[in-house]
Amino acid sequence: MTKTFSSTVYSSVRLALIATMFLGPIAGLAAMKENERSAMNKGAGFVLLMSLQRGALG
Repeated sequence: MTKTFSSTVYSSVRLALIATMFLGPIAGLAAMKENERSAMNKGAGFVLLMSLQRGALG
């Protein structure tokens, strides 16, 4: 490999690792909030939510 290509690959890998390090926790928080939202849409809590929304609409 040429020195320029090797340097480019090294920089790309380093950039990908840094991006993963910063974006990983954000993705984890988004997944956690989505799980909480889907858990709310089950059972009696969902029926109550829909009833309250219908009442607010008129």
